[in-house]
Amino acid sequence: AAATEVAPTAALPGSPFYFIKNWGRGLRLFLTVNPEKKAALIEKIADERLVEIEKLSELGKTDLVEKYSKKYEKHIESAKKKLEKIKEKAPEVAEKVKKQLEERHNLAERAKEAIKRAEERLNEVELKLAQVQEKATEDALDGLEVNPDLGKAVDNAKKHLDNARAAFGEEKYGESFGQASAAFNILGRATVKKVGDKIKEKPKDRVK
Repeated sequence: AAATEVAPTAALPGSPFYFIKNWGRGLRLFLTVNPEKKAALIEKIADERLVEIEKLSELGKTDLVEKYSKKYEKHIESAKKKLEKIKEKAPEVAEKVKKQLEERHNLAERAKEAIKRAEERLNEVELKLAQVQEKATEDALDGLEVNPDLGKAVDNAKKHLDNARAAFGEEKYGESFGQASAAFNILGRATVKKVGDKIKEKPKDRVK
């Protein structure tokens, strides 16, 4: 199936309008009788849910990413059960969609990739932090400053990353994916910034 378009912010989890979107999904599934169309709709909804989580992650909505990653995992299992029922009437179609679901929505692989990405980002941020702190010690006027919340962000990200690893070990892949994505995005907002090569002197008063 073609890639699902990113949902608008108003239709994302956490929006007061999101329940309407979910209600509409349930209604469409209920009213779709044709087994082939029903299987395609199940796949489409699964794709939409994944895109929603990725969009939440991009927006830095950490709590919602964690919450809906767990729900997403349950939705995938529910989708597979629905496909098993469709299999009785349209075995080839149901099997094809189920295989596509397993390939595109392989939660274990997605969680593993998210953990690796977060670990790489953590290493980058910690290296930059160490370099800036060392440089600042050598020359306090070099124009480099560390985001005062960077240390807290790194600690927070490490907690999420530890949670992601633990959840992965327990085969809670949806939760693992959400925790690792949260860690990555926390670190994405943690920056080391350059404010100028030197501290500028205040302009002298003009002689009247």
